[in-house]
Parts: sequence; C-alpha cells; structure tokens
Amino acid sequence: MKHKIAVIGTGSAGVLALSHFLTYLPKDWEVYSIYDPNTPRVGIGESTNPSFVSSLDTSVNFQVLRDLEKIEGTIKYATVFKNWRKDDFYHPLLGGNNAIHFNTHKLFDFVKDKFEENFPNKFKQIQGYVSDLKNVGDHVECTIGDTVHNFNYVIQCTGFPKDYSQYQVCNLPVNHCLVHNIKKPGDWEYTGHRATKNGWMFEIPLTTRQSYGYLFNNTITSIAEAKADFSKEIMVPESLLDNIEYKFKSYYAKDIFDGRILKNGNAAIFFEPISATSLWLYDNINRLLFAYMAGNTLGDTDLEPT
Repeated sequence: MKHKIAVIGTGSAGVLALSHFLTYLPKDWEVYSIYDPNTPRVGIGESTNPSFVSSLDTSVNFQVLRDLEKIEGTIKYATVFKNWRKDDFYHPLLGGNNAIHFNTHKLFDFVKDKFEENFPNKFKQIQGYVSDLKNVGDHVECTIGDTVHNFNYVIQCTGFPKDYSQYQVCNLPVNHCLVHNIKKPGDWEYTGHRATKNGWMFEIPLTTRQSYGYLFNNTITSIAEAKADFSKEIMVPESLLDNIEYKFKSYYAKDIFDGRILKNGNAAIFFEPISATSLWLYDNINRLLFAYMAGNTLGDTDLEPT
C-alpha cells in the first residue's frame, strides 16, 4: 500500500522539504507538491548556505557549472558585513565550501522538472488553494478546491501565519522591509549585509539583477525616512524605487507537530533573516520531521537515499 505525504508551498522551504522526503522516504511513499499558482512568490533574490546546495545535489544532481544559470544564480563564498565596524569584515564559508544565490521565481520550476525525471513514481503534483486541513485518525484530510484528499502527513510551508496565537512572538529590532531590484547583473560573490542608520540592508547578486532589501523598525523610523535613506544607500532616486514592502514579525511555532500536520519554513519559524540562517533551520526541521514520522510510521529508518 502506498503511503502519501504532501508539502504545501513551493518556496525555499517547500523545495527543501520536497528534496528531503523524495530522497529519503522509502519507495512505497508518494510525495505530493501542493501549490496555488495564483499565490505570488516573494520576488527577491535569496542567499543560501552549503547545506542547501548539498540538498539539491542529493535530490536532483544539481551541478553549479551546468545548472546555476537556470535559476539566475551566482556563487557565494562568504557573507560580508559593511559599515558595522570601522572596516568591513568577512564571514567565509568554512572548509572550502560554497553556496549560491538564486532567483526565488525560478527555483521551483527548475527542480519540478528534475523531480519528475528523478522520481517518476514518487513525485506528484496538485494545483489549487488549500482551504482546510484536519487530523482524522491516522491521516490528514486536506481540502483543495472542492475535493478532499487524504494523506498520511502534511507539511505546511505556507509563509507567514495569519494568526499568531500558536506562536511565540519575539521582539527583535526590525519589522519592516523595503525591496528594490536594479536590472543589471550583480558582479560580487558574497551576500552583503550593510549597516544603516535605521537598521541594516542586504545585497544579493543575480545574473539578471541586483536585489536589495532595507530592514528597519516602523515604530521608530517612518516609511518616508526609510525610503529616503534606502534611495541614498543604493543611489536610486526615490521616485524610481520599486515600492515593494514586507511587514513581518519574528516568531517561532510553539509546536511544529500537530498530530500529522507538520510545520516548516515561515509557518514554523521566522527570525531576522541574516546570514541565511533560516535555510539551515529548515534543513534541520526536515530531519526532526523525518524522525517524528519514523517513530509513528516508518519504524527504525535511517537517513539513506532511496
């Protein structure tokens, strides 16, 4: 009998979860990707760490020389902190490792084709909006449109929660981000983190654009003040800024396990996104979820690719 697990969402956390469970679950499992094509993805460039590249390598045989261009990616050798001290300082990736930057709009389209090729009997897809999830005995009822699907487990990688009652909210310094993309290639091989008078700013190079985000606290700094300083920092007139804004809280779920409904990505945790720590956390949460499932369904199963 086939066992079924579903991953809701196709952002970075969703892709990592699909990569992990397609790779390590036994062959009698089907892994479903559920996504709503009408839900927009976050339109920024993303910085990664070596474990992210390793996950893609294990699941879809990702090769930097062959595949990086397909996700408009660039190499990352370090994180560079600018203006935090008198001199810039570097946080290199240790052990000769490297990571990548990539276009969040391109990643899932790339891995989807690879998942279909590498896991033809395991990888499944369902498009549509998930309107309800509930635990029912030994399975989860997942309502997509007018149809109810049953899964052994569901992993939510669905972005920021709408209700924070089941989360611990943390008072970190920033809660607002302005984003601007300059439409020319980035020519540096690191993730930049620049201190500003109102917070800090990330700088991410892609092959088709440069992605910048200005983070600040809107209870201290007005949006008008932030835009004026952002404009000055990246030397783009205020009138030409993209006017992309994100409001956020820093938080973590009080429990990532709700019966057979599991959480990862921003549905599980979000802290000020510096140095790609979130992707490292997502990777570790996938291991916790696998261990949780092993105790309930899989038996004593080691993490060995199948």
